[in-house]
Amino acid sequence: GDGSIVEISLRSNGLKNAFPAREIFQAIPTLTALALEGNDVDFLFESIQDISAELTSLDLTNTNLASFDGIDIFPNLAELYAGNNAITGEFPRDILKLSNLKRLVISFNNLDGLLPDDIGTSLGKVELLVLHHNNFSGALPSSLGKLSSVHYLELQSNAFSGEIPSDLAQLSELWGIDLSDQVSKGGGFTGNLTSFNTMSGLKRLDLSKNKLEGSIPSDFLSTVETSSFEKLDLSSNLLSGKLELPSILSGIPFSSMNFSDN
Repeated sequence: GDGSIVEISLRSNGLKNAFPAREIFQAIPTLTALALEGNDVDFLFESIQDISAELTSLDLTNTNLASFDGIDIFPNLAELYAGNNAITGEFPRDILKLSNLKRLVISFNNLDGLLPDDIGTSLGKVELLVLHHNNFSGALPSSLGKLSSVHYLELQSNAFSGEIPSDLAQLSELWGIDLSDQVSKGGGFTGNLTSFNTMSGLKRLDLSKNKLEGSIPSDFLSTVETSSFEKLDLSSNLLSGKLELPSILSGIPFSSMNFSDN
């Protein structure tokens, strides 16, 4: 090739203060991957608004990132890792402009409010959506059912409430879904347990610590491959009846299932 730099990794390098984003992207326009995880730096997207950038992967995990404003300067971004920061406010609208995102991790922040109604249509290519350990609340938007490529949906430890949208049944590519522990922050999914019978590749389902009611549907998880199923947790809900288990569940190792505290 032409010897141009495409990737910079400075993980846990003791960097401090404002990251010189403008200078870096002006000097290295070919940069496609930048990892600053574990540095005490703030990255200001608004400082590079007039610069054309090729970046496809950005790791700002455990930095001093305070805002996503202006992140749409990276229209090709496919991977954004920004967990374990102290970001506040509602779900960042500028992230919804990143239509090429495949991996979004913004867990362990202080984000709150409702998830935007158009999250599913805006981020239609997402395969990994990790929003756990924030303070999001309210009902899940039905557009999550439009995430036709999503493999992992991790929304645990927020304050979501309402019924689990039936639109999630469209997520046929799901391997893992975690909606657990909405109760401890004042939320909790309600209504009856849905069957989750359209996700034949599902290996992990955690709905524990919610307010789900009723009995387990007879077609619950009826299409999963039981031999490779890893985890089912329905504990700490309001499920009733004798918790008669559908026959499909007999193929799942008992050590992988938890129905306690119902």
